[in-house]
Amino acid sequence: MSSTNLASGNFGDIKGFLYAWLGKQNKLPSYEVSQQGTKQRIRFKCELTVPSYSYTAIGNSTNKKDAQTNAAIDFCQYLVREGKMPENELEPYLPSKNSSVLTTQSLGTLPAGLVPPHMLQRNTTANEVGPPPTLLPYQPGPPSHYLEHIRSDRKMLEEVCNNDFN
Repeated sequence: MSSTNLASGNFGDIKGFLYAWLGKQNKLPSYEVSQQGTKQRIRFKCELTVPSYSYTAIGNSTNKKDAQTNAAIDFCQYLVREGKMPENELEPYLPSKNSSVLTTQSLGTLPAGLVPPHMLQRNTTANEVGPPPTLLPYQPGPPSHYLEHIRSDRKMLEEVCNNDFN
């Protein structure tokens, strides 16, 4: 049986581990796989349920086997969160906290003094070319003397309209 190897974690055996762990409690997992997406981008959604547990684990992937594996991982993590399964039993099946697909050592470093462009803090000025900043600075409304002028014009107009010239 081949296994799925994600981020240096061997997840292929987790379905067997979960099956054995639930077997000790005389329970069987039930996997329901449904196909989703278009013909060009088929996705499989797997729902894992176990009698006497109200939780439904979900797994998504581009193939059925990985969707089932992802659902098994989700259910095992639920059992750990609820305190029903000790975390140390699950550790061999999950990636270590220190490992990842991309590490900082594998990315390399920049020469001293250089900062990656995405980490620069931009100071925007009026002469700078480019898109406007997301948030515009505060701009006060019209001056108060202008608002007073509008109010007085409105009063005069109302008085003229109220006068009867007949």
